[in-house]
Amino acid sequence: MDRGRILQVGKPWELYLRPGSRFVADFIGMMNVLHGEVEGPGRGSEELTVVTEFGERWQVRATGLPGRSISIGVRPESLQLLPGANAGEAWNSLKGTVTEVVYLGAVVRYQVKVTEDLSVTAEIHNPDFSAICGVGDSLTLWFSASRAVPLSYETGPA
Repeated sequence: MDRGRILQVGKPWELYLRPGSRFVADFIGMMNVLHGEVEGPGRGSEELTVVTEFGERWQVRATGLPGRSISIGVRPESLQLLPGANAGEAWNSLKGTVTEVVYLGAVVRYQVKVTEDLSVTAEIHNPDFSAICGVGDSLTLWFSASRAVPLSYETGPA
């Protein structure tokens, strides 16, 4: 609910995994929000190819017209570390430098600087101790097209 207006109704996991707006996504948990432009149809029948604000091409499950702006949400736990040998060719990847590492036992939370103006949060569950990255390390994160959520910015009154 935002200013007395119901924005979305659903089961808790539906709201968390498929929020209908940026407001709902932020209200019900942490979400990395990335911006881009629809390039055209994706590899799958329900996917689009999106060129991100930092030049990467992604496949996402969304609808949209070529040339239109789109905002994509990716939850921190939807990001996975991609081994360096595969990092150069991966779709749906983010390359960056680790700026913060918080070890929480079953989870390692990374803050990763992708560009001068963009940082993302990744939560890696049950990491191999030898694979934990440190501040200053370069890494590549990856996510499945099914875990990317198209977001709208509608939060005000109609």
